[in-house]
Amino acid sequence: MSNSCKRDLEVDRYEHFVAAANESLKMLKPLVVQGRGANIELDVLFHRNDPKEIYGSGNNGPLTERKPDLIVTSMHSARRAAGPPLASANWQQIASEVALEQPHYRFQWYDVLCAIELQHIAKIDEGDVDALCQQRSVIMTTIPVPPHPVKTGPNPKKRNMSSESMPSAAEHPAKRAKSESL
Repeated sequence: MSNSCKRDLEVDRYEHFVAAANESLKMLKPLVVQGRGANIELDVLFHRNDPKEIYGSGNNGPLTERKPDLIVTSMHSARRAAGPPLASANWQQIASEVALEQPHYRFQWYDVLCAIELQHIAKIDEGDVDALCQQRSVIMTTIPVPPHPVKTGPNPKKRNMSSESMPSAAEHPAKRAKSESL
């Protein structure tokens, strides 16, 4: 983090952002939500794109040209953009080495899951970052952890969704008597 704070140019922060984001994705890989592994099918990762252009047109429309700073893409697309020598590289090698640099070959729009623009507004004071980290660690130690994990899966109880209208006790007695006689 401190290496990124010392950079004066926006371009110099790309490498640090991509490395931190890919490390976060690596930590999330073992996570299972509703029976599915996170980041398994596509093996997504953050990748530097700047200064390469991305061209494309959708539905035979006009040609678009953009130069996003960073993108989120699949492992397959990252290997293709890296070139033949890295066609069999694993996720860790691509995410921690290749993705930090500009791609050898251009990405196509169908490779881009998300385009990211970084803005360099001012130099970051490392003391502010350290103070923020200390505040967060204090907050995290004072928040009580629930004693039981929260189940996030689908509700196993199925509701009775009959098409017949059932009278409720709140309905007018004459209306309730009429619906019961039907």
